[in-house]
Amino acid sequence: MEQNRKVMPALTLLVVQKHLRLCLFFISILSPYYSTAQISGRILDATRSNAAQAGLNRGHAVRITAFGLSDAGKYEVVARTWSDASGGYSLNVPEGKPVRMVFEDESNTLQSSALTPAVRFVKSPATEVNWAVYQSEHYISPKSYLASPVYINGSGNDSLSALTALALEDTSVISLATSREVGALWGVAFNRVTGHLYSAALAKRHVGYGPLGTGGIYRTDWRTRRTTNWLDLKKLGIPTGDDHHEGLKRAVDSSNVDGRFMADVGRLSLGGIDVSADGQFLYVMNLSDQTLYGIKLPADTAARPTAADVTRYKIPLSASKAGAVRPFAVKAYRGYVYIGAVYDAFQSQSVADLKAVVYALNPSTKQFREVFTTSLDYPRGTAVEGTDQKTWNPWTDDFSKALQSALPSTASRPQPVLASIAFDQHGVMILGFMDRFGHQSGTGQPDPGGQASYAAVAAGDILRVFPRRPGSKDVKFSLEGNAVAGEFASEGKGNTQGPQGGEFFFQDDFMFRDELRHARVVHEETGAGGVLALPATGEVLMTAHEPTQEFNSGGIKSFFNADGRTSRGWLLYRNAQQGTFGKANGVGGLALITGQPPIAAGNRVWSDTNGDGIQDPEEPALAGVPVDLYEKGAKVATTRTDANGTYLFSEENLTGGLKPATAYEIRIGLDDGKLRPTIAGRSTDKEIDNDATKVGNDAVIAFQTGAAGVHMHDLDFGFLPENVQAGDRVTSGDGKLVVYPNPVAEKATIELTSDNQAGMLKLIDMQGRVMHEQALKKAGRMYKAVVDAKHLQPGSYVLSVEENGACCKVVHIVKQ
Repeated sequence: MEQNRKVMPALTLLVVQKHLRLCLFFISILSPYYSTAQISGRILDATRSNAAQAGLNRGHAVRITAFGLSDAGKYEVVARTWSDASGGYSLNVPEGKPVRMVFEDESNTLQSSALTPAVRFVKSPATEVNWAVYQSEHYISPKSYLASPVYINGSGNDSLSALTALALEDTSVISLATSREVGALWGVAFNRVTGHLYSAALAKRHVGYGPLGTGGIYRTDWRTRRTTNWLDLKKLGIPTGDDHHEGLKRAVDSSNVDGRFMADVGRLSLGGIDVSADGQFLYVMNLSDQTLYGIKLPADTAARPTAADVTRYKIPLSASKAGAVRPFAVKAYRGYVYIGAVYDAFQSQSVADLKAVVYALNPSTKQFREVFTTSLDYPRGTAVEGTDQKTWNPWTDDFSKALQSALPSTASRPQPVLASIAFDQHGVMILGFMDRFGHQSGTGQPDPGGQASYAAVAAGDILRVFPRRPGSKDVKFSLEGNAVAGEFASEGKGNTQGPQGGEFFFQDDFMFRDELRHARVVHEETGAGGVLALPATGEVLMTAHEPTQEFNSGGIKSFFNADGRTSRGWLLYRNAQQGTFGKANGVGGLALITGQPPIAAGNRVWSDTNGDGIQDPEEPALAGVPVDLYEKGAKVATTRTDANGTYLFSEENLTGGLKPATAYEIRIGLDDGKLRPTIAGRSTDKEIDNDATKVGNDAVIAFQTGAAGVHMHDLDFGFLPENVQAGDRVTSGDGKLVVYPNPVAEKATIELTSDNQAGMLKLIDMQGRVMHEQALKKAGRMYKAVVDAKHLQPGSYVLSVEENGACCKVVHIVKQ
């Protein structure tokens, strides 16, 4: 942490009367040090509903700078520091000194929340000068839900739910579609802009496709909770494969062999999907041709995309003699689309040939870049107690390899599919691995030959992958090792269930308790492949079997992102619930259903005492000023400035909040001329200048909102005190002495409004030397003079004018 400890001499101007009509100035150094005080605060995380919570966690260093007026009359850095690991900071600033505070996020990933702008005006000492920030992509609105598919045995049922939404804060579950309406799904993605949930077909043995077949994408209108057939990719010329299901029955408790389908899992139909942050594109992984497709979503939501709306992105996969590369995961994040794939080792059947890889696609350039790769031969937890299934296995279509001699009715053969990707607030990737065998099998369903029935146990995984160069354009990632991922570590060290001998998310097991409450770990890996990061709550979610330690159930399990411990869980089905799949990947992917982040607009109203149109730290705020918001000429909200001169329009005082991409006006009445706007648009820094102009009897700022979640803390009103004119000028405290321009390059004009007798003006440098003096000429009540400053050296000067035979009115000016 850096703090400004520069020692600055205090230059005090002493005025001594030597003669009746003469003022003599000199500079004395009263003390070699300023008396310093603290300005302190915290960087607060306001991601959830824009309500400030705990201090922002490590990984986001914020630079805090205090600017103030120096003795030389220039604005300069008074102190600077960076926030610490807890989000706290403190600055040493001379006591009583007003400063302009500027908060800067050097990672360019944080935004000011609705609560606090990034520019503040305070006087030292001050505490709780906080900056509340958030990341709009991680915003969670109240009453958010989690969407996930549930698999129902057979060809389709009219009453059992295959697509669900679960309330984030309780256990209530909403059915969005039956298995007959959508069939087997995996990918789910929510468009916050339109309020539509998209879901995509999956090849799963024992569960039929929906009415749109292998290329089916379905859409749920969240407002009505109604799911409809939306798009068949096959009809757009995209090859998604044929339906090879055989013998499926509508009865959910029926037995079906579906033997031919073993090979289709992970190879045909669709994989992951996601929606771009702006809501304009849906990205879909087609497993059949190993290609990513970008679908432009029509502005008219009633319309359907055509072939002209589809862009094809061929992934640079490099298969080998060991096997093929199998893409599946899709994640749109900060302008890129991330693709997850595995090397399946199908030909070599060697664990050493299993690998995972993640690519980042720039959709604009169509360029892919590999950002992460790792071997998948690391030690894992046991899939089933009493078996030797402690590693990933090469892909296989041979069911017999999953049979367990020690457990004759159990089948397990974990095969990796990199099924989903999530990002937390630190830019860390969370990888969700699905067990392919869980979709090649069922619960109490027969083997592909129809000889015997088995209860399959899937054993997916969740891994943490941290950025090596956060914030850089060519960032690459490294795998967690022995429960350590970058700056974060968990208690999973040395448990022999992850890379380098430990795992970060170490409580992903199922512990069985008998009638006497004796407990033993039955499954050390329970993941089903779906992952989702919730930075607003500090959690990472994973679809899993037995997420709440209830036997043979399925749902969602949550971990604390900071230390890998389990936090809570939700059930989507229970033991022996009709048609469900028990431990055999009974749930699919995950999507967060949440609202768009709100918009806030406003900032500060102040008195521009020197008339330069810039908010200086010494200039006072104007409290209690009525401020009105207009849309299309109609007043829609009103508020008043607080004690700091700040005002804000948001969902708190405007019904429904501000709308994205909408024109508004903010108006302040001029009170019959008592308020006069200062000069507008004088700085490229929009947070420190005046934005209002006079329109009729109002000061008006016309503006247009941007995207959802982009707050506008730069709509400022500056008003001139009486006797101060707008422009590049400096005035005395009573406003009667005016000097312009300031800074001065060649000539400065001096004006003194006075009924008294005025005399000499003097220009004095900071060493107390008189550099120029001359008499003022009177014109009515105005005394005027023009000073030639070309001969002066650049720097600060004191200009004084005697009045009524006494000393004096004083201003500081700057020579450029």
